[in-house]
Amino acid sequence: MDVRRFSRPIFKGKQVDGVIGTVLLYHFLPTIDYSKGELILRQKTKENGQLLEKQIWEEKPIIIPFWLALDHYILARGKVNQSPEMLFFVDTGLAGGGFICPESTLKEAKVELMEDKATEGLGGGGKVKVIPFMVEELSLGEAKEKKIVGVFTGSFPLEKAFGFRIGGLISHGFFRNYALTLDFVQMRLVLTKKGP
Repeated sequence: MDVRRFSRPIFKGKQVDGVIGTVLLYHFLPTIDYSKGELILRQKTKENGQLLEKQIWEEKPIIIPFWLALDHYILARGKVNQSPEMLFFVDTGLAGGGFICPESTLKEAKVELMEDKATEGLGGGGKVKVIPFMVEELSLGEAKEKKIVGVFTGSFPLEKAFGFRIGGLISHGFFRNYALTLDFVQMRLVLTKKGP
């Protein structure tokens, strides 16, 4: 897919030549440090695994188990406002956005759309109507963030794509105050708080 077309509308004119996905990250012990704007790729070695365990022991980060659907959909449990717990797709690439979900999740969590602020956006399949909303509290495991901006695009094909329900996609806006390590050996997310 030609990703340069996303340069202007999504990345504010910064040229984008490619997307690094889960299949590549799986070969490493990666950390995305949002506060520093860094991607750290460590080899999946016994020594690096031990260093991660030492970091966990010393820093007491939030540990969230995850599952993989197919070869790259990272799924973990979370909540929207006071909703029942549901599975979220963890996708770190929604620049500036924090959450996308189906209409069923909006209803369940009693989230109101900001229809008066609707715009037209660009998705993988072309132009879409984008309606923002605000989540008062979004959680992933024990990690909780307040006032997360979300967008509704009218459809969410992942909701029932795998034979079980995915309640939404959690992304960049949620993780901006964390360093996120994807541990594909222990199948866990390691979230270290860096910001407020």
